[in-house]
Amino acid sequence: MNEKEVIRGNAEKVKLVPAVLICLGLFLGVFVSYLITVPYSEDYMLPVTIGGGSILIIVGIIMWLYVKNCEIVVTNKRIYGKAAFGNRVDIPLDSVTAVGIIGWLKGISVSSSSGFIKFLYISNYNEIHKKISDIIMSRTSISRNDSSQADELKKYKELLDNGVISQEEFNAKKKQLLDL
Repeated sequence: MNEKEVIRGNAEKVKLVPAVLICLGLFLGVFVSYLITVPYSEDYMLPVTIGGGSILIIVGIIMWLYVKNCEIVVTNKRIYGKAAFGNRVDIPLDSVTAVGIIGWLKGISVSSSSGFIKFLYISNYNEIHKKISDIIMSRTSISRNDSSQADELKKYKELLDNGVISQEEFNAKKKQLLDL
């Protein structure tokens, strides 16, 4: 079976949280430091406001670098794309155990046996979450259905072995259960 794309995540152009941190850092470092702190307060406040603003700017830049290349693609066989700092990831759907939403960062967290991966700032993250959840649920229900069919077939085989039903009745039930 060929791999078919189910849904693609659309990366957001503006990363809100890093942008806010950088703007707050600039505001604190420039406006508060020079226009308010210098004329109206003690000398020790200037390094504190400039230092605080610088820290906010640095954290904002690091966060922006962390999320700037995030992208996600869901196919009928795997989830792949770029996560933190542009690292490429490839997760087979069979190994996906859970999927979650990171609302305030507009992101998706995909859990597998090897850990979890976050795809942040995806504009259609709710749709992607729903698609992955539907795929996981359908695979789970198929495997449950397969095991219940196997149990049912086993019961009919015991009835056949005990002489309660005939071979023809067993074959008919087997065809019905296996959709043959």
